[in-house]
Amino acid sequence: MSSTTHKNSSIRIASLNARSIIKLSNPTIQRQYAKHLRSRDNNYDILCLQEVVSTTLVGHLSSDSITILQHLFPTSNSIFTKYCAIICINPRYTLCNEFITIDERCITASV
Repeated sequence: MSSTTHKNSSIRIASLNARSIIKLSNPTIQRQYAKHLRSRDNNYDILCLQEVVSTTLVGHLSSDSITILQHLFPTSNSIFTKYCAIICINPRYTLCNEFITIDERCITASV
């Protein structure tokens, strides 16, 4: 008689209020911080960034700032808006069925 065990798989999600993730004045610190956030040693699969704002007067991320974020997380399946992001740190997971609200303050996605 054989038995099959099914391991429950759980996704670990981290959420970060990332008001200062883009450090235009110090690109070295910016890269080091992103490298730390991408590290698998942190033991999370998905990183959600909230309140991501630019230091500009606009109060939200510009297209250039979103491009910077995409370069900081280059191999990750991710979704970025002017105010938030969902980033798959673990390459086993991908985001699909994403929906972004009109004001770009909320992202939903299936994993």
